[in-house]
Amino acid sequence: MRTRNVAKLAAVVMVFSIIQAGPVGASVPPQAQSERFIVVLEDDVEPRGLANMAANTTGGQLGFIYENSIKGFSIEMPAAAVNGLRNMPGVAFIEPDAQVTVAAQTESTGYDRIDADLNPSGADYSGVDIAVIDTGIWYDTTAGVSHEDLKLRWITDCTSAILYPLFGSCAPGGVDGNGHGTHVAGIAAACDNGVGSRGVAPCATLWSFKAINDDGTGFLGSILAAVDLVAANADEIEVANMSLTLTQSQALDDAIDAAVAAGVVFVVAAGNDSHDAGLSSPASADSAITVSSVTDYDGIPGGLAQATCYSDVDDQLAAYSNFGPKIDIAAPGTCIYSTWLNNTYNTATGTSMASPTVAGAAARYLHDNAIDPTTAADVAAVRDALVNGGMPQNGECGFAGDTDGYPEPLLFLNGA
Repeated sequence: MRTRNVAKLAAVVMVFSIIQAGPVGASVPPQAQSERFIVVLEDDVEPRGLANMAANTTGGQLGFIYENSIKGFSIEMPAAAVNGLRNMPGVAFIEPDAQVTVAAQTESTGYDRIDADLNPSGADYSGVDIAVIDTGIWYDTTAGVSHEDLKLRWITDCTSAILYPLFGSCAPGGVDGNGHGTHVAGIAAACDNGVGSRGVAPCATLWSFKAINDDGTGFLGSILAAVDLVAANADEIEVANMSLTLTQSQALDDAIDAAVAAGVVFVVAAGNDSHDAGLSSPASADSAITVSSVTDYDGIPGGLAQATCYSDVDDQLAAYSNFGPKIDIAAPGTCIYSTWLNNTYNTATGTSMASPTVAGAAARYLHDNAIDPTTAADVAAVRDALVNGGMPQNGECGFAGDTDGYPEPLLFLNGA
């Protein structure tokens, strides 16, 4: 059994002191119930000073500070203080810190369907770095080694706001106790090492950003902190995957756009609500590659296979998948076999599984064409290559069942 050392990332704790400035506006009664909010600032505003002032003014508790994607911060404060804070100079807009959920419900058939099985044996894509913003990626905390099938470099916990050098508002650590993030990571990048499963970009280097709790839920503030940290490391991270969903958020869409402008290819799940993907984030982000899910039970077209782990129709848009004009491309997402907790493997279903399939394809495209993306135009070129190289829906190798009038192609790994 092959194992890999998890990178040991030491950091000196920096104490974050709140500036005790005098009150700027009317005080809020201490008995008022606090709620969580995201405050987005104008681009030319330094966020730390205004965040401290806002905390003092509202009697609120600061959370994350955002400096690399959007400029802003998260804060827990009485709802009655929102209007006053919104009118402070430098504040662009405020939105609720919405709850986030994961978009999920031998070798995957989906792997065959996109022709990933044509990888040369032992392929190694470790030169490409993929960020997984999810429930974390499992590693053995006692032995200090990662899952036998994953090459894990960076381990970060953004589920609570703690200021660390190198980690922004996040902290080092953050093991996956849910399984979702580990499963996603393996779909994109499990090594071709003779055990378990194979990822689309085998052995690509993984960065784990734990932004969702082990129960599969979290908050927008944590997701924004992870995106902010990805943007800060855009010189090393080429691709980021987000298999999660929440109500539509302008702050998150703006943060993704900024990270894409820095050269990171963001691939996101469409969501599993059988409705228009534009109603939720991050699927609504224009600069991201948004992925719908196709059900495929046998790895070949034709629609003849019987259902296995999930009741659906072979070679059709998955019954659970979101759809609409925001979708760029489809990929297999039903009954996908991949890595799991404690060096094990599991099968799962959802657009959460389709998204890292495309993330792995993006990583392979960058590697095979020796591209180091640094601008939004570079990222758009990757999306165009994958979309234009895809299989038309109703062609010989495509899929059926998508009646929304926006016929996204099915990912074809060797078409780009």
